[in-house]
Parts: sequence; C-alpha cells; structure tokens
Amino acid sequence: MPDIPKIKPRKIGTRILALVGTCVAIIVITFGQIYAVRQEETIRALSDRDMQRLMESVTRGIEGIMLPGQASLAQSYAERLKTVPDVVDFRIMRSDGTEAFRDNHTLEAVNARLGSRVFALHERETVAPVLPATDPNLRAAMEPTRHDLVSYEELHPSGPRQLTFIHAIPNQTACHGCHGAERPYLGAVKLTASMEAVDAMMAKARRDTWIATSAALILALVLVGAMIRRSVVQPIEAVTAAMQRAAEGNLDQVVPVPGNDEIGQMAESFNIMMARLNELYQGLKLEQDKLNTVIQSTGEGVVVTDATGRIVLVNDAAVHLLGKRRERIMADGFHKLLDNPEIVETLLQRQTSAAPSPFKVSYKGHALRIIAATIHAKDGTPIGSAALLRDITPVTEN
Repeated sequence: MPDIPKIKPRKIGTRILALVGTCVAIIVITFGQIYAVRQEETIRALSDRDMQRLMESVTRGIEGIMLPGQASLAQSYAERLKTVPDVVDFRIMRSDGTEAFRDNHTLEAVNARLGSRVFALHERETVAPVLPATDPNLRAAMEPTRHDLVSYEELHPSGPRQLTFIHAIPNQTACHGCHGAERPYLGAVKLTASMEAVDAMMAKARRDTWIATSAALILALVLVGAMIRRSVVQPIEAVTAAMQRAAEGNLDQVVPVPGNDEIGQMAESFNIMMARLNELYQGLKLEQDKLNTVIQSTGEGVVVTDATGRIVLVNDAAVHLLGKRRERIMADGFHKLLDNPEIVETLLQRQTSAAPSPFKVSYKGHALRIIAATIHAKDGTPIGSAALLRDITPVTEN
C-alpha cells in the first residue's frame, strides 16, 4: 500500500481564528477608539463649561466691584484670581488691548466726565499691553452681536497646553454715568488656564479605554477560539482522523454527530458513506475469499499480475509445479516463470484469440501445459496478465 500523507487539520482552525479574530479586533478597536474620542470630547466639554461658568462668575464679580465705585479693588481682585489652581494668567483689558487699572487714562476720563476728582490718580503709571488692538480674538469678543466666550488654544513646546478665554464687559446702564453710552463694551476679561489637569484626565481616560479594549479583545478571542474549536475544529478533526484511519484500511469508522448544522450533516454523511463502503468491502472480501479458496484448492498453477506487470497472485499449485519459493517467483517477475523470458513472451504474443490455446513446455523434467495471456479491459486497455499451468507428465508404471 502506498504511503498516505498525514493531514494536519489544525490549520483550518488557525485560519478561521485568524479571520474571525481580525474581524473582532477591528470591531473592538473601532468601538474602543470611538469611546475614547467621546470620552475626550466629554471631558473637554465639561472643562469648557466650567471655565465659562468661572468667566461669568468673574465678570459678575468685576461688575460688583465697579458699580459701587470700588474700581481700585479691581486690580487686587485680578491678582487674587491668579492664585486659583490652573489659572495661569488673568487680565482686565480695555478695548484697545492694554491692561486696565495700571495707568490714569481711564481715571482721568471718568473724572473729566464727572467734573471732579472723584477717583484718585495713580502716583506711578504702568502701560501694560496684553493683546494688540487688532487681535482677531479680542475683536471677536467685542462684537456687539456676540454674547458668548471667545476661546482659543495656546501651545507651548516647553509646557502644558493652555486655553485662553476672552469675555467682553458690557457697558450697562449703571455704567453710563462714568463711562458714557457710546461703547457697547467697556473692555474685556482675559483668563488663561492650564490644561495640564484636563490633559491628564483625557490621557487617563484614553489609557483606561485601551486597557479595557485590550482585555475585551483578549476575552473575545479566547471565547471565539474556544467556540470555533468546539463547534468546527474538533468535529473536522474527528472526521479527518477517521478518514485517515479509513485510508489506512480500517473501514469501521464512526464519528459523533455534533448537531444538525453543516458540520453535523458532514459527520452524518461520513458515517453513512463509511457504513456503505464497509458493507461493499465486506461483500468484495467475501467474494475474494471464495475466489482465493477456489484458486488455492485447484490442482492447476495460477499466476496473475497487475497492469504494471507485478505479480499479485501465486497459488500453492504454481509453487509446486515451478519448484520455486513464492517470494522468488514474485521477485523474478512474470516473464521469468520458466526462467526464460523469451518463452513467456512468445506465449503472450501467440495468444491472440479470445480463448487462448494451451501449449506444452518441458520444464525441469516435467511436461507442463501452460496458457498465458494478457487480460484487457472493456476498452482494450491491458490490466494484467495471467498464466495457467498444469502438469501433464506421463505417469510411469513400475
């Protein structure tokens, strides 16, 4: 029997797991990425909302200082705000971008409008420009139709990310007595906050998301792998192993049917196929045993070859008539049955009729009648050769 190559069924499990695992990984990672982005957006939105509330509270505080005429306290109020955690800078600006309450420009204008020196002037003036008058963010905050904060991000290579908010101070009716009603805004409040804490929260949220995503991916791969192995790989391995044993000659193979799905139908079909093959094989084996019994019990020698010329059958009578061991007869080949290949070749060439005629041959002191012929299939293809030998040596009576 030719060597049968071993089949490695685990490869299909690896391929299925790789395919399904890739799909699961893409889905899990995609949802994890979406969740991480949503978390960052939520944290950023909460931070912006908190900063907006802080700016509104600061603006109301400044208004509460200014309206009773306590403008001198505004600078002290601004310095106190700088000590708030995460507040990097806080400035009260005029509409031209210079810091208020550092010089006498506004105080002189208010005193001139009131007609008296209501507010004392600074002995030492300082001009502190905060933003250019043409700064687009400042201009946007001072637009009459705008009612919300202007915010923009400042990047510092050597430090944490910073977010700056600008909120215009409206010129309310109560302010008109000192500042007039010509301008819609008296100035603006600029607050710069460090985003280090917010960035740390977003980094932690991103890290936690990836940890959870990795854990979910590993768990999904383990569960999918176990399910694939249990429902697909193991039944296929069972059928493959049974087919391997059947190919080696053991046809008594039955595999478990795991269910009514395609794998179960394959297993059931395999069991039916093996049962029919075994039944057919047993019938052929029975007929072969009968034929072998007839061949072995006959007094005539029988030698048969296959299509390649290899001897596949030598009965006991042939061994006795040829006076050689069975192994030697099979090793020498069909053309050397009578030790002379020309004799057998001549016999095969002369057997041209459907019912070949016997020929007499003298071999080792015996007279043998031999019939040798080539066996053909229905389409004329040679499928083997056969020789029938009988001892016809006259019996000498003493």
